[in-house]
Amino acid sequence: MVLEYFEYPPQWKQHDGVLYQRYGDPKPSSKLAMFDMDNTLMLTPSTLVPDLVKGRKPWINKPAIPNDFILYNTNVKQKLQQEIADGKAIVICSNQSQLFEAPRVSKLIFVRIQLLLNELDIPLYILLGFKRDLCRKPGPGMLTFYEEHLNNGIKVDRANSFYVGDAAGRVWTDELLDAHCERVMALLKAEDFSNRHYVRRDRNFNDEPVDANAIIAKLKPSSLRNKFESDFSDCDLKYALNNNIGFYTPEEYFANHPSMPLTVDFDPKKIGTNPAPLDVADGMVILVGPPSGGKTFLCGNKFASFTRISEDELRTRDACLRYASKCLQKGENVIIDGTNATAEERRDYIALSRTAGVKCTVVFLDVSVNFAFHFLRYRKVSCAIGAILIIFQLVDPQKHAHLSQNVVRTYFKQLQPPDESEGFDRLLRITDETFPVQHTPVSQMHLP
Repeated sequence: MVLEYFEYPPQWKQHDGVLYQRYGDPKPSSKLAMFDMDNTLMLTPSTLVPDLVKGRKPWINKPAIPNDFILYNTNVKQKLQQEIADGKAIVICSNQSQLFEAPRVSKLIFVRIQLLLNELDIPLYILLGFKRDLCRKPGPGMLTFYEEHLNNGIKVDRANSFYVGDAAGRVWTDELLDAHCERVMALLKAEDFSNRHYVRRDRNFNDEPVDANAIIAKLKPSSLRNKFESDFSDCDLKYALNNNIGFYTPEEYFANHPSMPLTVDFDPKKIGTNPAPLDVADGMVILVGPPSGGKTFLCGNKFASFTRISEDELRTRDACLRYASKCLQKGENVIIDGTNATAEERRDYIALSRTAGVKCTVVFLDVSVNFAFHFLRYRKVSCAIGAILIIFQLVDPQKHAHLSQNVVRTYFKQLQPPDESEGFDRLLRITDETFPVQHTPVSQMHLP
């Protein structure tokens, strides 16, 4: 991915998955005013006005030219100066996972950041999370790193610190969205773009300069609606929640717009709040649940006396059936560890239990898609940081790091919830709240 192909500028330093820069002479403080960068401190005109770079398709919110930005509002510098006057330290925290994917874009990103810092001309630290680890928002790692390494040993007073970011999962009302678009359009039209040399590509793939001022002069606020009407993420809000600090959206903080109700679609701390008893003593247990749904955890922690049978390890269902039959003939109890999403996948195991004369219990992990996504992220983050997987003790994190959210989505599309008409003896249903989790500090976080 990274640094052997692109040498970052000398004013930057690296610590694991974080690049950081000390700009000016920032003073340490227990109180932090923290900010996202893109769409919070600055806006990217080429993203808002695609005609500026028509035919070139730059990455969203990445610079097409070095000075491809305007400040988010006219008072950005003044607001940051006031926070310093109030005793806070200014810290910018930005996800930049694409930072080293294309050297040309990487150079533009670093140049633009430096131009932004020069325009603000305020003492601060800026941190860029470029790996998919806990230093990538919503993971709390950038604040943890700042507190431990850059704040002169001073603990952060989280009750008096906050984060401002645009990835908040907002649902705009028409009134607020119209006001926001009108404000941004006014900023664009008030800016002189004469020194910004945008280039677009004609039908013959020739580059030609554009008159940015003329293009922007013709625009109406309504042309911006699709750029803002839904948030691409809520990772900034979750970053603040993970760090137990206050949160503001940029239009609320800089433009005094009314606050919107903000909610997250999933709270990992609610997993296992009412754990279900799994009182199965013998026979065959068939697990039904998504990838990263906690099946192997149940095998090792709730059915430790059962012989675990997994198609991931034995490769074919026939091999699993043969092994299960041998175990049952020896008087062993067995647990079928797999997604078993359809009635057809479960049928042969149920028939085997009948032939062997043992009770068959189906444990249905009727958990949410977000539950599975969360523990998929948990596996990957744990793999990235080399942590011991306490929740999934029997799982090799490297072995499962390749799993994607598409695999989880496919399971839910194929799922046929188990029904007693299939012929099993008992159905136990587990939900997000009743899953008997053994939380770690990381598993309770909103994860990147």
